Amino acid sequence: MRGREDLIDVLWRSLQTIPMDTLIGEGRVYGGGLYKLEPKELANASADSMVDALVRTRAVQEQLDLFG
Repeated sequence: MRGREDLIDVLWRSLQTIPMDTLIGEGRVYGGGLYKLEPKELANASADSMVDALVRTRAVQEQLDLFG
């Protein structure tokens, strides 16, 4: 990812598209309603939305390269 800030932005935006139910299902809840999601728990969440976003970004980049 070094030197590819465009992909970092895509990943960040795609992480925000993971449904809340998915995140809650992978994390844990403490007394009082505090939800917590550790990185290893996030790794268990589906990456489908992130893969789709990266594929779309790659396709757009390839199109721009063809006409650029």
